Amino acid sequence: MQKYLATLLVLILCLFAASIILDIARYFMNGMPNHDYYVLPGGVFILMIVLPVIYILINDLIKKEK
Repeated sequence: MQKYLATLLVLILCLFAASIILDIARYFMNGMPNHDYYVLPGGVFILMIVLPVIYILINDLIKKEK
C-alpha cells in the first residue's frame, strides 16, 4: 500500500509541475503582460525549490517505512 501511495504522490507532484510549466509558457506566449508578473518568479521558485524538497521528503518517507 505504501508503494502505491508514494507513486500517487509523485504523480500528483508531476501534474502540479506540469501545470506550473504550462502557466509559465502561457505567460511567455501572451507577451509577458505586466499584470501577471508574479507568474514567472513564483513558478520558477516552486519548480526549483519547493517541488524538489517535497520529492525528497516523499522519498525519505518511503525509505523510513522499509
